[in-house]
Amino acid sequence: MLKSQDNRDNQDGQDNSAALTNDEFDYINDPTVDDDEDVVGFFSDIERLQRMRQDEDSQFEERKRQERVRAARLHKNAGPRAAEQQRRRLREAVEASRLSAQQAVAPSTDTIAVDADQPSTDEFPMKADKDSVVDSESRMWTDSTIQSEMLDGLSTNSVDENLSETVANDELADGFDLLQQGGLGKRGDQLSRYDTQRLRRRKRQRRTITVASVLALLAVLCGVGAWVFCEMNENGSFAWIQDEFAHDYPGPGYGSVQFTVYANDTATEIGERLATQHVVASKRVFVNAVEADNDQSNLQPGTFDLKYHMNAQQVVAILVDPNKAKDLLQVRSDTRAMDIVSQIVADNPAWTTAQVTAALNNKGVGVLPPCANGSYEGWLQPGTYDPKSYKTPADMLAAMVKARIAALDALNVPTGPQREKILTIASIIGGEVNQSQYYGKVSRVIANRLAQNMPLGMDSVIAYGNNTQDNELTEAMLTDTSNPYNDRIHVGLPPTPINQPNSEMIKAAMNPTPGTWVYFVTVNLDTGETKFTDNNAQFQQYKSQYEAWQKNHPNG
Repeated sequence: MLKSQDNRDNQDGQDNSAALTNDEFDYINDPTVDDDEDVVGFFSDIERLQRMRQDEDSQFEERKRQERVRAARLHKNAGPRAAEQQRRRLREAVEASRLSAQQAVAPSTDTIAVDADQPSTDEFPMKADKDSVVDSESRMWTDSTIQSEMLDGLSTNSVDENLSETVANDELADGFDLLQQGGLGKRGDQLSRYDTQRLRRRKRQRRTITVASVLALLAVLCGVGAWVFCEMNENGSFAWIQDEFAHDYPGPGYGSVQFTVYANDTATEIGERLATQHVVASKRVFVNAVEADNDQSNLQPGTFDLKYHMNAQQVVAILVDPNKAKDLLQVRSDTRAMDIVSQIVADNPAWTTAQVTAALNNKGVGVLPPCANGSYEGWLQPGTYDPKSYKTPADMLAAMVKARIAALDALNVPTGPQREKILTIASIIGGEVNQSQYYGKVSRVIANRLAQNMPLGMDSVIAYGNNTQDNELTEAMLTDTSNPYNDRIHVGLPPTPINQPNSEMIKAAMNPTPGTWVYFVTVNLDTGETKFTDNNAQFQQYKSQYEAWQKNHPNG
Protein backbone atom coordinates (compact mmCIF):
# COMPACT_ATOMS: atom_id res chain seq x y z
CA MET A 1 0.00 0.00 0.00
CA LEU A 2 2.77 2.43 0.88
CA LYS A 3 4.74 1.37 -2.09
CA SER A 4 1.92 2.20 -4.40
CA GLN A 5 1.62 5.65 -2.85
CA ASP A 6 5.32 6.37 -3.39
CA ASN A 7 5.07 5.25 -6.93
CA ARG A 8 2.18 7.67 -7.53
CA ASP A 9 4.17 10.54 -5.98
CA ASN A 10 7.17 9.80 -8.12
CA GLN A 11 4.99 9.65 -11.16
CA ASP A 12 3.41 13.05 -10.33
CA GLY A 13 6.86 14.54 -9.78
CA GLN A 14 7.96 13.31 -13.11
CA ASP A 15 4.86 14.76 -14.74
CA ASN A 16 5.41 18.11 -13.06
CA SER A 17 9.04 18.15 -14.03
CA ALA A 18 8.08 17.51 -17.57
CA ALA A 19 5.84 20.60 -17.50
CA LEU A 20 8.72 22.90 -16.51
CA THR A 21 11.34 24.30 -18.78
CA ASN A 22 14.94 23.27 -18.33
CA ASP A 23 15.85 26.67 -16.82
CA GLU A 24 12.99 26.51 -14.39
CA PHE A 25 13.86 22.94 -13.44
CA ASP A 26 17.47 23.85 -12.82
CA TYR A 27 16.43 26.84 -10.77
CA ILE A 28 14.18 24.71 -8.59
CA ASN A 29 16.75 22.03 -8.01
CA ASP A 30 19.58 24.52 -7.48
CA PRO A 31 20.78 23.95 -3.88
CA THR A 32 22.24 27.45 -3.69
CA VAL A 33 18.88 29.13 -4.02
CA ASP A 34 17.22 30.23 -0.79
CA ASP A 35 13.59 29.30 -1.15
CA ASP A 36 12.43 31.56 1.71
CA GLU A 37 14.01 34.67 0.24
CA ASP A 38 12.41 33.97 -3.13
CA VAL A 39 8.96 33.70 -1.60
CA VAL A 40 9.36 36.96 0.35
CA GLY A 41 10.59 38.75 -2.75
CA PHE A 42 7.68 37.42 -4.71
CA PHE A 43 5.14 38.86 -2.31
CA SER A 44 7.01 42.15 -2.22
CA ASP A 45 6.72 42.35 -5.99
CA ILE A 46 2.96 41.79 -5.76
CA GLU A 47 2.53 44.57 -3.18
CA ARG A 48 4.62 46.94 -5.24
CA LEU A 49 2.52 46.23 -8.35
CA GLN A 50 -0.68 46.82 -6.40
CA ARG A 51 0.57 50.16 -5.09
CA MET A 52 1.63 51.17 -8.59
CA ARG A 53 -1.79 50.24 -9.87
CA GLN A 54 -3.52 52.23 -7.14
CA ASP A 55 -1.33 55.23 -7.86
CA GLU A 56 -2.04 54.98 -11.55
CA ASP A 57 -5.76 54.62 -10.84
CA SER A 58 -5.69 57.73 -8.69
CA GLN A 59 -3.77 59.66 -11.33
CA PHE A 60 -6.13 58.45 -14.00
CA GLU A 61 -9.21 59.46 -12.00
CA GLU A 62 -7.72 62.88 -11.23
CA ARG A 63 -6.83 63.48 -14.87
CA LYS A 64 -10.30 62.39 -15.95
CA ARG A 65 -11.93 64.67 -13.35
CA GLN A 66 -9.85 67.64 -14.55
CA GLU A 67 -10.77 66.95 -18.15
CA ARG A 68 -14.44 66.75 -17.20
CA VAL A 69 -14.27 70.08 -15.39
CA ARG A 70 -12.60 71.73 -18.37
CA ALA A 71 -15.20 70.23 -20.68
CA ALA A 72 -18.01 71.57 -18.51
CA ARG A 73 -16.44 75.02 -18.49
CA LEU A 74 -16.02 74.92 -22.23
CA HIS A 75 -19.66 73.93 -22.65
CA LYS A 76 -20.71 76.83 -20.47
CA ASN A 77 -18.41 79.49 -21.93
CA ALA A 78 -17.36 78.46 -25.43
CA GLY A 79 -20.20 76.35 -26.85
CA PRO A 80 -20.41 73.12 -28.87
CA ARG A 81 -17.32 73.76 -31.00
CA ALA A 82 -14.97 73.96 -28.03
CA ALA A 83 -16.70 70.91 -26.52
CA GLU A 84 -15.95 68.90 -29.67
CA GLN A 85 -12.27 69.81 -29.34
CA GLN A 86 -12.34 68.72 -25.71
CA ARG A 87 -13.89 65.37 -26.65
CA ARG A 88 -11.07 64.80 -29.09
CA ARG A 89 -8.52 65.54 -26.37
CA LEU A 90 -10.30 63.14 -24.04
CA ARG A 91 -10.18 60.33 -26.60
CA GLU A 92 -6.44 60.77 -26.93
CA ALA A 93 -5.92 60.94 -23.16
CA VAL A 94 -8.05 57.84 -22.50
CA GLU A 95 -6.30 55.87 -25.25
CA ALA A 96 -2.86 56.83 -23.88
CA SER A 97 -3.95 55.86 -20.37
CA ARG A 98 -5.28 52.51 -21.59
CA LEU A 99 -2.02 51.64 -23.34
CA SER A 100 -0.02 52.66 -20.27
CA ALA A 101 -2.19 50.50 -18.06
CA GLN A 102 -1.78 47.47 -20.33
CA GLN A 103 2.02 47.80 -20.26
CA ALA A 104 2.07 48.24 -16.46
CA VAL A 105 0.10 45.03 -15.78
CA ALA A 106 1.66 42.81 -18.51
CA PRO A 107 2.76 39.36 -17.06
CA SER A 108 6.50 38.83 -16.50
CA THR A 109 8.39 36.31 -18.64
CA ASP A 110 10.42 35.25 -15.62
CA THR A 111 8.91 32.32 -13.75
CA ILE A 112 9.72 31.76 -10.11
CA ALA A 113 10.28 28.09 -9.26
CA VAL A 114 9.52 26.66 -5.85
CA ASP A 115 10.25 23.43 -4.15
CA ALA A 116 8.11 20.53 -5.18
CA ASP A 117 7.77 19.58 -1.56
CA GLN A 118 5.88 22.81 -0.91
CA PRO A 119 2.81 22.58 -3.13
CA SER A 120 1.08 25.42 -1.32
CA THR A 121 3.69 27.90 -2.47
CA ASP A 122 3.57 26.55 -6.01
CA GLU A 123 0.11 28.05 -6.45
CA PHE A 124 1.04 31.65 -5.61
CA PRO A 125 2.87 32.58 -8.82
CA MET A 126 0.16 31.12 -10.98
CA LYS A 127 -2.57 32.80 -8.99
CA ALA A 128 -0.79 36.11 -9.09
CA ASP A 129 -0.34 35.90 -12.86
CA LYS A 130 -3.95 34.91 -13.27
CA ASP A 131 -5.15 37.85 -11.20
CA SER A 132 -2.88 40.13 -13.14
CA VAL A 133 -4.38 38.96 -16.39
CA VAL A 134 -7.92 39.30 -15.05
CA ASP A 135 -7.16 42.75 -13.67
CA SER A 136 -5.62 43.73 -16.98
CA GLU A 137 -8.72 42.63 -18.85
CA SER A 138 -10.96 44.37 -16.31
CA ARG A 139 -8.81 47.49 -16.57
CA MET A 140 -9.08 47.41 -20.33
CA TRP A 141 -12.86 47.00 -20.07
CA THR A 142 -13.05 49.82 -17.53
CA ASP A 143 -10.93 52.13 -19.72
CA SER A 144 -13.10 51.44 -22.75
CA THR A 145 -16.25 51.95 -20.70
CA ILE A 146 -14.93 55.18 -19.23
CA GLN A 147 -13.97 56.42 -22.66
CA SER A 148 -17.40 55.61 -24.08
CA GLU A 149 -19.30 57.04 -21.11
CA MET A 150 -17.22 60.23 -21.01
CA LEU A 151 -17.82 60.85 -24.69
CA ASP A 152 -21.49 59.99 -24.34
CA GLY A 153 -21.71 62.27 -21.32
CA LEU A 154 -20.19 65.15 -23.21
CA SER A 155 -22.57 64.58 -26.09
CA THR A 156 -25.46 64.45 -23.66
CA ASN A 157 -24.32 67.62 -21.91
CA SER A 158 -23.96 69.55 -25.19
CA VAL A 159 -26.18 72.60 -25.45
CA ASP A 160 -29.40 71.39 -27.00
CA GLU A 161 -30.71 73.79 -29.62
CA ASN A 162 -34.25 73.08 -28.48
CA LEU A 163 -33.49 74.10 -24.87
CA SER A 164 -33.31 77.65 -23.68
CA GLU A 165 -29.93 79.11 -22.82
CA THR A 166 -30.97 79.59 -19.21
CA VAL A 167 -31.83 75.91 -18.63
CA ALA A 168 -28.60 74.75 -20.31
CA ASN A 169 -26.46 77.01 -18.14
CA ASP A 170 -28.26 75.84 -14.98
CA GLU A 171 -27.65 72.18 -15.79
CA LEU A 172 -23.98 72.77 -16.58
CA ALA A 173 -23.59 74.74 -13.37
CA ASP A 174 -25.14 71.87 -11.37
CA GLY A 175 -22.83 69.36 -13.05
CA PHE A 176 -19.79 71.53 -12.34
CA ASP A 177 -20.79 71.74 -8.68
CA LEU A 178 -20.93 67.98 -8.47
CA LEU A 179 -17.51 67.68 -10.08
CA GLN A 180 -16.04 70.03 -7.50
CA GLN A 181 -17.70 68.09 -4.68
CA GLY A 182 -16.37 64.77 -5.96
CA GLY A 183 -19.85 63.66 -6.89
CA LEU A 184 -18.82 61.34 -9.77
CA GLY A 185 -19.97 57.76 -9.66
CA LYS A 186 -17.73 54.75 -9.58
CA ARG A 187 -17.77 54.41 -13.34
CA GLY A 188 -16.19 57.71 -14.33
CA ASP A 189 -18.47 60.47 -15.63
CA GLN A 190 -21.71 58.65 -14.93
CA LEU A 191 -23.50 60.24 -11.93
CA SER A 192 -24.83 58.06 -9.18
CA ARG A 193 -28.54 57.54 -8.77
CA TYR A 194 -28.52 59.74 -5.69
CA ASP A 195 -26.80 62.58 -7.54
CA THR A 196 -29.18 62.25 -10.48
CA GLN A 197 -32.18 62.42 -8.17
CA ARG A 198 -30.66 65.38 -6.37
CA LEU A 199 -30.25 67.22 -9.67
CA ARG A 200 -33.83 66.47 -10.62
CA ARG A 201 -35.06 67.68 -7.25
CA ARG A 202 -33.11 70.91 -7.68
CA LYS A 203 -34.64 71.46 -11.10
CA ARG A 204 -38.13 70.76 -9.81
CA GLN A 205 -37.63 73.05 -6.84
CA ARG A 206 -36.25 75.83 -9.04
CA ARG A 207 -39.11 75.38 -11.52
CA THR A 208 -41.68 75.34 -8.72
CA ILE A 209 -40.24 78.49 -7.13
CA THR A 210 -40.21 80.27 -10.51
CA VAL A 211 -43.79 79.31 -11.30
CA ALA A 212 -44.97 80.27 -7.82
CA SER A 213 -43.21 83.63 -8.05
CA VAL A 214 -44.73 84.38 -11.43
CA LEU A 215 -48.21 83.40 -10.23
CA ALA A 216 -47.84 85.54 -7.10
CA LEU A 217 -46.69 88.52 -9.18
CA LEU A 218 -49.61 88.07 -11.57
CA ALA A 219 -52.02 87.87 -8.65
CA VAL A 220 -50.66 91.11 -7.20
CA LEU A 221 -50.82 92.87 -10.58
CA CYS A 222 -54.36 91.67 -11.16
CA GLY A 223 -55.40 92.88 -7.72
CA VAL A 224 -53.83 96.30 -8.23
CA GLY A 225 -55.30 96.56 -11.72
CA ALA A 226 -58.77 95.66 -10.46
CA TRP A 227 -58.54 98.25 -7.69
CA VAL A 228 -57.37 100.97 -10.09
CA PHE A 229 -60.12 100.06 -12.56
CA CYS A 230 -62.81 100.24 -9.87
CA GLU A 231 -61.54 103.57 -8.57
CA MET A 232 -61.31 105.14 -12.01
CA ASN A 233 -64.66 103.71 -13.07
CA GLU A 234 -66.25 105.10 -9.90
CA ASN A 235 -64.80 108.52 -10.71
CA GLY A 236 -66.09 108.35 -14.27
CA SER A 237 -62.63 108.04 -15.81
CA PHE A 238 -63.85 105.33 -18.19
CA ALA A 239 -67.06 107.10 -19.12
CA TRP A 240 -65.47 108.15 -22.43
CA ILE A 241 -65.52 104.48 -23.52
CA GLN A 242 -69.29 104.39 -23.16
CA ASP A 243 -69.58 107.78 -24.83
CA GLU A 244 -67.50 106.81 -27.85
CA PHE A 245 -69.65 103.74 -28.60
CA ALA A 246 -73.05 105.14 -27.57
CA HIS A 247 -75.69 105.78 -30.24
CA ASP A 248 -78.11 108.67 -30.23
CA TYR A 249 -81.78 108.09 -29.50
CA PRO A 250 -84.07 108.61 -32.50
CA GLY A 251 -86.53 110.65 -30.42
CA PRO A 252 -88.93 112.30 -29.84
CA GLY A 253 -88.88 110.63 -26.42
CA TYR A 254 -91.52 109.93 -23.80
CA GLY A 255 -92.58 111.08 -20.34
CA SER A 256 -91.60 114.39 -18.75
CA VAL A 257 -88.32 115.59 -17.23
CA GLN A 258 -87.66 118.93 -15.54
CA PHE A 259 -84.07 119.83 -16.40
CA THR A 260 -82.16 122.85 -15.10
CA VAL A 261 -79.23 124.57 -16.79
CA TYR A 262 -77.21 126.80 -14.49
CA ALA A 263 -75.31 129.94 -15.35
CA ASN A 264 -71.80 129.25 -16.72
CA ASP A 265 -72.55 125.55 -17.28
CA THR A 266 -70.46 124.03 -20.06
CA ALA A 267 -71.79 121.68 -22.72
CA THR A 268 -69.87 118.80 -21.09
CA GLU A 269 -71.39 119.45 -17.67
CA ILE A 270 -74.87 119.73 -19.14
CA GLY A 271 -74.33 116.56 -21.19
CA GLU A 272 -73.28 114.59 -18.12
CA ARG A 273 -76.45 115.51 -16.24
CA LEU A 274 -78.63 114.88 -19.30
CA ALA A 275 -77.13 111.39 -19.66
CA THR A 276 -77.58 110.71 -15.93
CA GLN A 277 -81.26 111.63 -16.17
CA HIS A 278 -81.61 109.44 -19.33
CA VAL A 279 -82.62 112.39 -21.49
CA VAL A 280 -79.85 111.74 -24.05
CA ALA A 281 -77.95 108.55 -24.86
CA SER A 282 -74.60 109.88 -23.64
CA LYS A 283 -72.63 112.98 -22.86
CA ARG A 284 -70.67 112.62 -26.10
CA VAL A 285 -73.67 112.68 -28.43
CA PHE A 286 -74.93 115.87 -26.75
CA VAL A 287 -71.55 117.62 -26.94
CA ASN A 288 -71.24 116.61 -30.59
CA ALA A 289 -74.67 118.10 -31.30
CA VAL A 290 -73.71 121.38 -29.59
CA GLU A 291 -70.40 121.61 -31.45
CA ALA A 292 -72.04 120.80 -34.78
CA ASP A 293 -74.20 123.92 -34.52
CA ASN A 294 -71.63 125.99 -32.60
CA ASP A 295 -74.20 126.60 -29.87
CA GLN A 296 -71.95 126.50 -26.80
CA SER A 297 -72.40 130.23 -26.12
CA ASN A 298 -76.13 130.08 -26.86
CA LEU A 299 -77.06 127.55 -24.18
CA GLN A 300 -79.53 129.29 -21.90
CA PRO A 301 -79.73 128.92 -18.12
CA GLY A 302 -83.13 127.97 -16.79
CA THR A 303 -85.51 125.10 -16.22
CA PHE A 304 -86.73 123.30 -19.34
CA ASP A 305 -89.43 120.74 -20.06
CA LEU A 306 -87.73 117.72 -21.63
CA LYS A 307 -88.49 114.02 -22.18
CA TYR A 308 -86.71 110.70 -21.69
CA HIS A 309 -84.71 109.32 -24.66
CA MET A 310 -84.75 112.48 -26.74
CA ASN A 311 -82.62 113.06 -29.80
CA ALA A 312 -79.58 115.21 -28.92
CA GLN A 313 -80.34 117.75 -31.65
CA GLN A 314 -83.86 118.20 -30.28
CA VAL A 315 -82.48 118.85 -26.80
CA VAL A 316 -80.01 121.46 -28.07
CA ALA A 317 -82.78 123.26 -29.98
CA ILE A 318 -84.73 123.64 -26.71
CA LEU A 319 -81.80 124.65 -24.51
CA VAL A 320 -80.72 127.49 -26.79
CA ASP A 321 -84.22 129.02 -26.89
CA PRO A 322 -84.56 131.61 -24.07
CA ASN A 323 -88.33 131.50 -24.45
CA LYS A 324 -88.33 127.86 -23.33
CA ALA A 325 -86.55 128.61 -20.05
CA LYS A 326 -88.61 128.96 -16.91
CA ASP A 327 -88.00 130.54 -13.49
CA LEU A 328 -84.96 132.47 -14.75
CA LEU A 329 -84.30 136.09 -15.57
CA GLN A 330 -83.66 136.76 -19.25
CA VAL A 331 -81.65 139.93 -19.95
CA ARG A 332 -81.71 140.83 -23.65
CA SER A 333 -80.13 143.66 -25.57
CA ASP A 334 -83.37 145.66 -25.64
CA THR A 335 -84.04 145.16 -21.93
CA ARG A 336 -84.11 148.31 -19.78
CA ALA A 337 -82.81 148.18 -16.21
CA MET A 338 -86.20 149.05 -14.69
CA ASP A 339 -87.90 146.31 -16.79
CA ILE A 340 -86.17 143.54 -14.86
CA VAL A 341 -87.72 144.49 -11.53
CA SER A 342 -91.00 142.71 -12.16
CA GLN A 343 -89.20 139.71 -13.70
CA ILE A 344 -86.90 139.29 -10.71
CA VAL A 345 -89.78 139.43 -8.26
CA ALA A 346 -91.75 136.93 -10.33
CA ASP A 347 -88.84 134.49 -10.47
CA ASN A 348 -87.93 134.85 -6.80
CA PRO A 349 -90.98 135.49 -4.59
CA ALA A 350 -88.69 135.92 -1.58
CA TRP A 351 -87.73 139.38 -2.92
CA THR A 352 -90.09 142.30 -3.05
CA THR A 353 -90.41 145.02 -5.66
CA ALA A 354 -89.18 147.59 -3.15
CA GLN A 355 -86.02 145.56 -2.46
CA VAL A 356 -85.15 145.22 -6.14
CA THR A 357 -85.92 148.89 -6.88
CA ALA A 358 -83.81 150.03 -3.95
CA ALA A 359 -80.91 147.94 -5.23
CA LEU A 360 -81.17 149.60 -8.68
CA ASN A 361 -81.37 153.09 -7.19
CA ASN A 362 -78.46 152.84 -4.77
CA LYS A 363 -76.11 154.26 -7.43
CA GLY A 364 -74.16 151.00 -7.63
CA VAL A 365 -71.82 151.91 -4.80
CA GLY A 366 -68.88 149.56 -4.80
CA VAL A 367 -70.17 147.82 -7.93
CA LEU A 368 -70.35 150.23 -10.89
CA PRO A 369 -67.24 151.99 -12.29
CA PRO A 370 -67.10 155.81 -11.89
CA CYS A 371 -67.80 156.41 -15.60
CA ALA A 372 -71.27 154.82 -15.17
CA ASN A 373 -72.35 157.85 -13.14
CA GLY A 374 -74.32 155.66 -10.71
CA SER A 375 -76.60 154.14 -13.36
CA TYR A 376 -76.89 150.40 -14.02
CA GLU A 377 -78.28 151.09 -17.50
CA GLY A 378 -76.04 149.60 -20.15
CA TRP A 379 -73.89 147.82 -17.52
CA LEU A 380 -75.98 144.66 -17.12
CA GLN A 381 -74.54 141.89 -19.29
CA PRO A 382 -77.20 140.21 -21.48
CA GLY A 383 -77.81 136.58 -20.54
CA THR A 384 -79.84 134.30 -18.31
CA TYR A 385 -79.65 134.47 -14.53
CA ASP A 386 -81.17 132.44 -11.71
CA PRO A 387 -82.35 134.82 -8.97
CA LYS A 388 -82.52 131.91 -6.52
CA SER A 389 -78.74 131.55 -6.80
CA TYR A 390 -78.13 134.88 -5.07
CA LYS A 391 -78.79 135.98 -1.50
CA THR A 392 -79.93 139.54 -2.32
CA PRO A 393 -80.92 141.58 -5.40
CA ALA A 394 -77.72 143.60 -4.98
CA ASP A 395 -75.69 140.38 -5.27
CA MET A 396 -77.38 139.50 -8.54
CA LEU A 397 -76.86 143.00 -9.98
CA ALA A 398 -73.20 142.85 -8.98
CA ALA A 399 -72.85 139.54 -10.87
CA MET A 400 -74.34 141.12 -13.99
CA VAL A 401 -72.00 144.13 -13.82
CA LYS A 402 -69.00 141.87 -13.29
CA ALA A 403 -69.97 139.88 -16.38
CA ARG A 404 -70.39 143.09 -18.39
CA ILE A 405 -66.95 144.42 -17.45
CA ALA A 406 -65.38 141.08 -18.39
CA ALA A 407 -67.10 141.20 -21.79
CA LEU A 408 -65.98 144.79 -22.45
CA ASP A 409 -62.42 143.91 -21.54
CA ALA A 410 -62.55 140.96 -23.95
CA LEU A 411 -63.66 143.33 -26.73
CA ASN A 412 -60.84 145.78 -25.89
CA VAL A 413 -63.30 148.60 -25.24
CA PRO A 414 -61.44 151.67 -23.92
CA THR A 415 -61.97 152.40 -20.22
CA GLY A 416 -63.16 155.57 -18.53
CA PRO A 417 -65.69 158.01 -20.13
CA GLN A 418 -64.96 156.57 -23.57
CA ARG A 419 -66.35 153.22 -22.44
CA GLU A 420 -69.59 154.88 -21.25
CA LYS A 421 -69.89 156.75 -24.59
CA ILE A 422 -69.48 153.55 -26.61
CA LEU A 423 -72.11 151.80 -24.50
CA THR A 424 -74.51 154.71 -25.08
CA ILE A 425 -74.04 154.68 -28.87
CA ALA A 426 -74.37 150.89 -28.92
CA SER A 427 -77.61 151.07 -26.94
CA ILE A 428 -79.09 153.56 -29.44
CA ILE A 429 -78.13 151.24 -32.31
CA GLY A 430 -80.00 148.38 -30.59
CA GLY A 431 -83.01 150.62 -29.91
CA GLU A 432 -83.31 151.73 -33.58
CA VAL A 433 -82.79 148.58 -35.69
CA ASN A 434 -83.21 144.86 -35.14
CA GLN A 435 -81.03 143.65 -38.03
CA SER A 436 -77.29 143.29 -37.45
CA GLN A 437 -76.58 144.17 -41.11
CA TYR A 438 -77.59 147.77 -40.35
CA TYR A 439 -75.64 148.21 -37.10
CA GLY A 440 -72.60 149.77 -38.76
CA LYS A 441 -74.63 152.23 -40.88
CA VAL A 442 -76.68 153.44 -37.88
CA SER A 443 -73.40 153.91 -36.00
CA ARG A 444 -72.17 156.05 -38.94
CA VAL A 445 -75.35 158.21 -38.93
CA ILE A 446 -74.87 158.90 -35.19
CA ALA A 447 -71.21 159.76 -35.70
CA ASN A 448 -72.00 162.06 -38.67
CA ARG A 449 -74.77 163.90 -36.78
CA LEU A 450 -72.55 164.37 -33.73
CA ALA A 451 -69.79 165.65 -36.00
CA GLN A 452 -72.18 168.13 -37.66
CA ASN A 453 -73.65 169.20 -34.27
CA MET A 454 -77.09 167.96 -35.32
CA PRO A 455 -79.67 166.59 -32.85
CA LEU A 456 -79.78 162.79 -33.08
CA GLY A 457 -83.59 162.75 -33.41
CA MET A 458 -83.81 159.10 -32.39
CA ASP A 459 -87.33 158.15 -31.21
CA SER A 460 -85.97 155.26 -29.11
CA VAL A 461 -84.09 157.74 -26.93
CA ILE A 462 -87.17 159.95 -26.42
CA ALA A 463 -89.28 156.86 -25.59
CA TYR A 464 -86.74 155.76 -22.97
CA GLY A 465 -86.98 159.19 -21.28
CA ASN A 466 -90.75 158.79 -21.12
CA ASN A 467 -90.61 155.11 -20.05
CA THR A 468 -92.66 154.09 -23.07
CA GLN A 469 -92.22 152.49 -26.51
CA ASP A 470 -91.53 154.16 -29.85
CA ASN A 471 -95.02 153.59 -31.22
CA GLU A 472 -96.56 155.14 -28.08
CA LEU A 473 -94.90 158.54 -28.37
CA THR A 474 -97.16 161.56 -28.40
CA GLU A 475 -96.63 165.01 -29.80
CA ALA A 476 -96.27 166.37 -26.27
CA MET A 477 -93.51 163.89 -25.60
CA LEU A 478 -91.74 164.85 -28.78
CA THR A 479 -91.78 168.53 -27.86
CA ASP A 480 -91.07 168.20 -24.14
CA THR A 481 -87.91 170.21 -23.52
CA SER A 482 -87.69 169.10 -19.89
CA ASN A 483 -86.90 165.55 -20.93
CA PRO A 484 -83.07 165.26 -21.02
CA TYR A 485 -83.53 162.26 -23.36
CA ASN A 486 -85.46 164.31 -25.94
CA ASP A 487 -82.74 164.19 -28.60
CA ARG A 488 -84.90 166.05 -31.07
CA ILE A 489 -84.24 169.12 -28.99
CA HIS A 490 -81.02 168.45 -27.13
CA VAL A 491 -77.81 168.03 -29.15
CA GLY A 492 -75.40 165.25 -28.27
CA LEU A 493 -75.73 161.87 -26.62
CA PRO A 494 -78.32 161.18 -23.93
CA PRO A 495 -77.19 161.12 -20.26
CA THR A 496 -76.99 157.27 -20.09
CA PRO A 497 -77.38 154.26 -22.31
CA ILE A 498 -81.00 153.26 -22.95
CA ASN A 499 -80.67 149.42 -22.80
CA GLN A 500 -78.13 146.58 -22.48
CA PRO A 501 -76.37 146.36 -25.90
CA ASN A 502 -74.85 143.09 -27.01
CA SER A 503 -71.34 142.49 -28.34
CA GLU A 504 -72.23 143.04 -32.03
CA MET A 505 -73.71 146.44 -31.26
CA ILE A 506 -70.65 147.43 -29.21
CA LYS A 507 -68.35 146.42 -32.08
CA ALA A 508 -70.40 148.55 -34.51
CA ALA A 509 -70.21 151.54 -32.14
CA MET A 510 -66.43 151.31 -32.18
CA ASN A 511 -66.22 150.70 -35.94
CA PRO A 512 -68.89 152.61 -37.93
CA THR A 513 -69.41 151.71 -41.57
CA PRO A 514 -67.88 154.39 -43.84
CA GLY A 515 -70.50 156.70 -45.39
CA THR A 516 -72.12 160.17 -45.47
CA TRP A 517 -75.59 159.19 -44.28
CA VAL A 518 -77.36 161.40 -41.78
CA TYR A 519 -80.89 159.96 -42.18
CA PHE A 520 -82.38 156.48 -42.01
CA VAL A 521 -85.90 155.06 -41.84
CA THR A 522 -87.09 151.53 -41.12
CA VAL A 523 -89.79 151.22 -43.75
CA ASN A 524 -90.96 147.72 -42.74
CA LEU A 525 -91.05 146.74 -39.10
CA ASP A 526 -91.82 143.10 -39.90
CA THR A 527 -88.74 142.56 -42.04
CA GLY A 528 -86.65 145.30 -40.45
CA GLU A 529 -85.82 146.80 -43.84
CA THR A 530 -84.03 150.11 -43.28
CA LYS A 531 -83.03 152.74 -45.86
CA PHE A 532 -80.25 155.36 -45.50
CA THR A 533 -79.66 158.68 -47.19
CA ASP A 534 -77.71 161.91 -46.82
CA ASN A 535 -80.36 164.37 -48.10
CA ASN A 536 -83.61 165.46 -46.54
CA ALA A 537 -85.80 165.04 -49.69
CA GLN A 538 -84.92 161.35 -49.93
CA PHE A 539 -85.49 161.02 -46.22
CA GLN A 540 -89.03 162.37 -46.60
CA GLN A 541 -89.77 159.79 -49.27
CA TYR A 542 -88.58 156.99 -46.99
CA LYS A 543 -90.67 158.44 -44.19
CA SER A 544 -93.76 158.29 -46.39
CA GLN A 545 -93.08 154.59 -47.09
CA TYR A 546 -92.97 153.91 -43.36
CA GLU A 547 -96.25 155.77 -42.77
CA ALA A 548 -97.90 153.76 -45.52
CA TRP A 549 -96.72 150.50 -43.97
CA GLN A 550 -97.88 151.64 -40.52
CA LYS A 551 -101.33 152.48 -41.94
CA ASN A 552 -101.59 148.96 -43.30
CA HIS A 553 -100.38 147.48 -40.01
CA PRO A 554 -102.15 149.42 -37.28
CA ASN A 555 -101.16 146.83 -34.69
CA GLY A 556 -97.58 146.70 -35.87
